[in-house]
Amino acid sequence: MTTVEIPSNERPALPRGRRIWQVAGLGIGFALGQGLTFLTQTYLLSQGHTVLIGEFAVGLGIVTLTQWFADLGGLNLMSGKHDDHRFVSSVLVARFCAALFIVLLTPFCTTWITTPFAQGVVETGRYVAIIWAFNLTGLLDGARRSGQAGLISFGPWLGCNLATIWIAPTMSFSTGQFVGLGFVIGAVVTVAMQYVIGRDLLKFVPPNASDVIAYLRHGGTCALTYATALTYSRVLLFIVYATCEAATTGAFAFIRSLISSLQQALTFVRRTEYPDLVTSSVGGLAKTLRMQSTSIALSGVIAVGAVCCYPLATLLLPTKDLDIARSAIAFVVTLPFWCVASALGQQFLAKHKTQVNFVVIMLGAILSLTLTTCLLTNFGILAIAFAELTMFVFTFLAYWFAYRRVFA
Repeated sequence: MTTVEIPSNERPALPRGRRIWQVAGLGIGFALGQGLTFLTQTYLLSQGHTVLIGEFAVGLGIVTLTQWFADLGGLNLMSGKHDDHRFVSSVLVARFCAALFIVLLTPFCTTWITTPFAQGVVETGRYVAIIWAFNLTGLLDGARRSGQAGLISFGPWLGCNLATIWIAPTMSFSTGQFVGLGFVIGAVVTVAMQYVIGRDLLKFVPPNASDVIAYLRHGGTCALTYATALTYSRVLLFIVYATCEAATTGAFAFIRSLISSLQQALTFVRRTEYPDLVTSSVGGLAKTLRMQSTSIALSGVIAVGAVCCYPLATLLLPTKDLDIARSAIAFVVTLPFWCVASALGQQFLAKHKTQVNFVVIMLGAILSLTLTTCLLTNFGILAIAFAELTMFVFTFLAYWFAYRRVFA
């Protein structure tokens, strides 16, 4: 395949030692933050509070969706132009404008939430959009300070999980507000610390209206790409809630938290690989996968490890929990397929081909949701694992087809 040269500020690949430090920093932040979510839900499950797990998942699912919308694609797009002060300033202004709209719109989009606890979480948690509009995660990633950014990324998750443990098992509108407030306060701490770390990188250059509008359009497309994937996981939860009993919904929320945590851990590794994709020329498919070989190999190790642990689970877990363990392992086995498919998506993002990502992920999500709706009643949670495996195979093939067309 002919190599396509894309002009960029070429930088040497990050040395292995520094990359390990970057991954370690991101991993520590993950363990302190979203890792605590898994531990919190494990504790709630052990205490029989499966309904609270589901309510927590619904409320925080909406709040984190507003957070990602407010980022407006900055995690990737700001990384690629971290040294362009006017561009960075345009991102911050555009995101603030979008965040105000998100905060005002959220109550009208969540009228279907009828339980007081989840309503309370959304009521206060939605204001995280305004805080997160000013985050510098993409800027720090582009400057190869992912490790430092990762160390302080735990704030929102630490805040909401500590609040949840404090109020459990009480579920009311006010306790929900308390959990949402914990998420917002944690985000304030994280963003403030980002500005301390990146104070030498940030120089505000007032953008003009055309700069802001251009980024709203470009960043909005990127945000829709992420939002498609994020909304998909939440729609899955709502389908399970509408179709299955409360205990099954809580079990699925627990498994989903586990898988999301593993995917986030792999995404942290991806964040150290992404700057090299931005600054390198596009080669063949093998080159793209090789540049992300660390995350792909790690996903394989996790999947094999999960399968090997099942015999141990049969000895240690009570019989009633074995179904959850089997379903969890089925989902973990799909991780390498997700990792390989998303590796191609990373290349399109690195070269600002965000429309391709949006279309592929949207079609994959529609396929998975259709299969889930058709199979869930007869096959339970395992139907979702099969639907997602099918989705990952489809997205890989679709990216491969697009790759040959766009970069040939």
